[in-house]
Amino acid sequence: MVAASKEATHLQIGSVTRPHGVRGELKVRLHNEASTALWQVADIVLEGPKGLAQRYEIESVRGSEKGPILALRGVMGRDAADKLRGYALWVERTAIEPLGEGEYYLIDLIGCEVVLGGEVFASIADVRPDPSVDTLVISKKDGTRAEVPLVDAWIGKVDIAAKRVELLSLDGVIDG
Repeated sequence: MVAASKEATHLQIGSVTRPHGVRGELKVRLHNEASTALWQVADIVLEGPKGLAQRYEIESVRGSEKGPILALRGVMGRDAADKLRGYALWVERTAIEPLGEGEYYLIDLIGCEVVLGGEVFASIADVRPDPSVDTLVISKKDGTRAEVPLVDAWIGKVDIAAKRVELLSLDGVIDG
């Protein structure tokens, strides 16, 4: 089982889309198609409905980042694999390559304060990975929601340790 605060120790990298074949393999969709995390770890955690999670040892990963096929110890047969459809796929943060300076995971932005002109303007409620640009979904102090494309023109300093994201202006804020 994974602790309740798994976001601190684990990173969600994708989800199970469907069974593959009859031996119990799983077709996986990665959140970031460029990610190699699945090929770097020995085990994963699958989280299903109601937050129920279980660790599995990886037997093999094949295919490409666009279409990985995963075989897990203990998942035998198509029916067993089909029961895992839609489950979130998590890996331990310490099991993957460390980030470079100035890099961060999008999931770590959730909960950060959004600061404009030195004042807290909002907090980040979600991050939506859109095809052209990732978007921050923010909850403003007045209770309304807005969106901000995650681009250098509108986002200044990102300080994950301090849980703060600086906006350079209101130009990129799209009220929702």
